[in-house]
Amino acid sequence: MSLRRALNGALIPFLFAWPSIAVARGSQEAVHLIMSYDVSWSLTYKPDGTLPEDPAQGGEFYLASSANDWNPRGQRGEYDRGGACGNAPYLVDFVLPASVVDDPAFEFKFTRGSWDTVEVDAKGRDIANHRVAECRTGTLTDGKRVVFVEVAGFADQRPVRWPELQQGASTVTGDLRIHEVASAVLGNTRKVRVWLPPGYGDTGGTPVPRFPVLYMHDGQNCFDAATSFAGEWGVDETLTRLIGEGKVPSMIVVGIDNARAARVDELCPVPIGAGHPPEQGGKGDAYIRFIVEEVMPLINREYRTLTGPEQTSMGGSSLGGVITLHAAMTRPELFGAILVESPALWVGDGEFLKRTTSHQRWPQRVFMAMGGKEYSDADKDAELVSQVRGVEASMRAAGLSDARLRVVVEDGAGHNEKAWAGRLGGAMEFLFGRADDARP
Repeated sequence: MSLRRALNGALIPFLFAWPSIAVARGSQEAVHLIMSYDVSWSLTYKPDGTLPEDPAQGGEFYLASSANDWNPRGQRGEYDRGGACGNAPYLVDFVLPASVVDDPAFEFKFTRGSWDTVEVDAKGRDIANHRVAECRTGTLTDGKRVVFVEVAGFADQRPVRWPELQQGASTVTGDLRIHEVASAVLGNTRKVRVWLPPGYGDTGGTPVPRFPVLYMHDGQNCFDAATSFAGEWGVDETLTRLIGEGKVPSMIVVGIDNARAARVDELCPVPIGAGHPPEQGGKGDAYIRFIVEEVMPLINREYRTLTGPEQTSMGGSSLGGVITLHAAMTRPELFGAILVESPALWVGDGEFLKRTTSHQRWPQRVFMAMGGKEYSDADKDAELVSQVRGVEASMRAAGLSDARLRVVVEDGAGHNEKAWAGRLGGAMEFLFGRADDARP
């Protein structure tokens, strides 16, 4: 029995009498988990023959929201097979306190553990974030609200349910080469995307030219809208233009794909903290070892690279910004410039921020930026900006002048690829401008 079928029954007072435990109600009934933000919920799955075998892949199902920093494995619910689902194959019912329901900044989506499995609409297309005001709701006897959301499907069902939605045409500009890299350090495999600058193939000069290298995280989103989740950075287009205009030197860019469900673990150097699954995070050092011991040797072997910190840089956004800061702090001999967009400085319940603000040795150049509306929550956004300003102050105290450090807070900008792409040109010019721009 799902929650909505028990709304008028005696189970509701019992369910909410125990705010910190999970309550199971029979082998064929839903399991409601009371989680942070006092959210209890389940999803009903209708095995009507139109779907692949149980898409839960073990029963995992998650709420990603502005309340849990859009962690795709943020708050876990479980499946309830069978039952009426309205017009969609899935129906989610969950309960929120009124303070969350009435907060216009609260937005959410459902995933099965990664952004590759995020919900889509009835035609398999990406959807906007849900808002409670747009959903069917009901009020329980204790004043809490039950919210109903029909879920049409998940992105990884597209090849079976929506075969016409094959991967769109590539938007890559220039020469992009892809390697499949099996990591002994991390025990998994991923793609590493290597963008080569215009003229890379011209080897007639003496000596044959070599190029600096920028390593970037979340490689799926760096170059190609066809492989990205929510748009691309446009690194290829931006650098093609800047190189052509003579504003930055030719360089190689290496986009390292994230490991999907393991992304939070690998890009977070500390346990992620309260409000998130306790086992998440803490593998950042292993991820940096993967880059240094496995990816960098591959790139230096296969391509004409320049080496040394003055020729090697790193960049990323959100958790990618966090791991970039961590790499700069723990491997200062390797990276001479870093690009840090919308860093999730909250990870580790302040532990990572404390490390960052107490650090003294930074790369030769640092570009760091944050939007003014990262999460559309005024208090939280102000806190994020304050954290970035705190890191900026510590970097200034460590001796970084305006020539070495640029911090941008863009009013109205959100936490997304569109914002990061919009700031990319300025970041590249600051970090990699020609020698005549007074690089210290």
